[in-house]
Amino acid sequence: MDTLTAQFLMACKQFVRIRRPLVEDLASALGVPSQELFYLWMERRCRPRGSLPNGVWEYYFHGYQCDFKHGSDGRFLRFDFAPGGATEAFTAWGVTQFVMTTKSPWPEFSELQSHLAAKPPPYNELSGDVGRAVQLCEGLEKEGFVSVAAPDLIAFGRQHTTLNTEGIAVQRLPDDTPERTWLDVSVADRKVVTAEGQSFLASRDR
Repeated sequence: MDTLTAQFLMACKQFVRIRRPLVEDLASALGVPSQELFYLWMERRCRPRGSLPNGVWEYYFHGYQCDFKHGSDGRFLRFDFAPGGATEAFTAWGVTQFVMTTKSPWPEFSELQSHLAAKPPPYNELSGDVGRAVQLCEGLEKEGFVSVAAPDLIAFGRQHTTLNTEGIAVQRLPDDTPERTWLDVSVADRKVVTAEGQSFLASRDR
């Protein structure tokens, strides 16, 4: 595995690790288990914006994710929702935003950051090139170190997807499909680090 791909895999792991306590703090502030945050937002049972109790981190729910941004130094973490409310998933773009904004006390990935940069510094959460990140992520998928979060739901969605008269793909799940399953299908392609990926990273730490 080349250096940049290995760094991207490590960034995926660190991204999820660092994000975890913020997700837990948000869930605590909103009075729900962390696995309920996805549905809380999609069912519009919370406000889209706010600050965590420490007053340092701001959060913003939108689409199928929630963004965390540090109020003073610009560090940025994207919490991409995943099936079942899982909190360990990510997207290539979310990892890119982390890499472009990370700074002490978080780990930094200077070589990877330079590779992903779409423009010169100073960097912010919009400074990365998602196409380069997707290439690295696809390479990790081919190696079996990263996979989609819910291949069964992806298959289920494809079974109920057809092309309309204009050649546009239209998904129509069965009428008795639970609302949360609809939501889960929408985010089934989020990524996770596999057991093989974790093992590879552990071997490098020895």
